[in-house]
Amino acid sequence: MYRDSSLVLKPLTIDDHEDFFKLLVDNYDYFKPSLMWMIKDELYEQSLESLKLRITMTFRENNLPLWFGIYFNGTLCGLIGFNELDVENNVGELGYFMSQRQSSKGLMSQSLSQIIAYSFEELALNKLELYINENNQASIRLANKHGFKLEGTIREAVKVEDTYLNQHLYGLLKSEFHK
Repeated sequence: MYRDSSLVLKPLTIDDHEDFFKLLVDNYDYFKPSLMWMIKDELYEQSLESLKLRITMTFRENNLPLWFGIYFNGTLCGLIGFNELDVENNVGELGYFMSQRQSSKGLMSQSLSQIIAYSFEELALNKLELYINENNQASIRLANKHGFKLEGTIREAVKVEDTYLNQHLYGLLKSEFHK
């Protein structure tokens, strides 16, 4: 889908499982607050099921992929794609995560730019949404950088350990999208 000299976004396949599992293991503590489904003792099976689910998520009759592996210098360092897709209203809820080692290098920003363009140009969506935990300042900055608008706060929407966190809902309309 997208390639530059060192960054590649490619549709996920079952062949990506070992790389995906390694990504989750290597970043378990870093990802756990956001990927709450992870259980350390069950991670191999969970990673396989999660990957299979992401592979089977395709868009309408075009069979276009909805999840992509983010590869930097040939190594899987993150994923980006759709958690939910409302095809009647042409709204997609995006999700993404990046390894701790590769975060803050602009890779997710480049990846998000490509997914936004893909969403509006190829999938013909009208709106993109991001649900971001209130303490995830990096994702909040990323949403703002790409023109997403804060639409509201969902109070105590997510339980992380013994604490309830608010989630911010950000939206970007196709009419607001500028390449």
